[in-house]
Amino acid sequence: ANFDVSRKLFRYSFLLKNETSKNTPASGYIFLILKSEGLGAEHWLADPRTILSNGVPQNFKDGDPFSITRHKVIAKDIFIRHVYDVTSIFVFSDDGKLVLRENFNLRSR
Repeated sequence: ANFDVSRKLFRYSFLLKNETSKNTPASGYIFLILKSEGLGAEHWLADPRTILSNGVPQNFKDGDPFSITRHKVIAKDIFIRHVYDVTSIFVFSDDGKLVLRENFNLRSR
């Protein structure tokens, strides 16, 4: 992940793995939330845009849909207004169950 401040872009990629069964496809929805210490929650950036409650997306179907059998690289560029300290990735199943929540410190990158 990196910030291109001159173009106001945040570029990220990660490997999403299906750890359920090797031959059973998995699908659902993905969100990325960018946050910073000292920056109020109203300035956090959810991609795709959605309503957050305590930093968690409330409507899982607002997320970016995915479908994988084994693994898939998820990559995206997001237009930003701030440089953020932390990102959280949320992965929901098709039925709305939160199956993954990972936080990453962006300051050390």
